[in-house]
Amino acid sequence: KIISNNNINISAKNIINDGNVLISDNINLIAQNNIDNKNGAIIHADKNLNISSTNLNNIGRVNSYGNHVVKYKDKDGNVIEDIN
Repeated sequence: KIISNNNINISAKNIINDGNVLISDNINLIAQNNIDNKNGAIIHADKNLNISSTNLNNIGRVNSYGNHVVKYKDKDGNVIEDIN
């Protein structure tokens, strides 16, 4: 488990959350290649959640009570933005 009252900032070539829990007010995950969230893993931000990678493989849970924007590219390379 990684739990913080303030911020979690992780930047790496690849990020693998394999059955673990990341909980904080603000979470910033930046991977050059892949972010894998699997095997019941949880990424939860009470305020702001930013995930940036070439590929996001989510077989766990990713959520935020605060603001979040989901941006991704479709198969034709068009950027799709979903503001929640």
